[in-house]
Amino acid sequence: MSPMSDVTSDVTVVLTHGAGRLDALAPALHAAGLRTVHRPLTEVRPHPEAKPEARDLLALPWLLFASRSAVDAWTAFGLPLPADGPRVGAVGDGTAAALARAGGRATLVGRGTAADLARAFLARPEVPSASAAAV
Repeated sequence: MSPMSDVTSDVTVVLTHGAGRLDALAPALHAAGLRTVHRPLTEVRPHPEAKPEARDLLALPWLLFASRSAVDAWTAFGLPLPADGPRVGAVGDGTAAALARAGGRATLVGRGTAADLARAFLARPEVPSASAAAV
């Protein structure tokens, strides 16, 4: 039997995201009457050699997490998200939820895109804008 034998072109959606990602996608497709098959094409893993650099980030005033994968890497390194440490931002609600599960709290949450997170971050009064810094 072919690994794709359970796929029919007109009623099945093949989901290629990595495990543990896009958790709401398959249920939403099922609710619409579609069948899904999960065939992950990617795997996200932390780079062990990045742990010392990640630990150094705790000295900065802000940590902006652009994905749940980044939160997963942070926790895989065993690094804390201390309440008295850097303020934490998340690209969207899913990343903010991952931070909460990891014991952190996002004080800034974007609308789900990196551009939105950047705009929200730059709009904070304590963050000097690049244009103001250049003047």
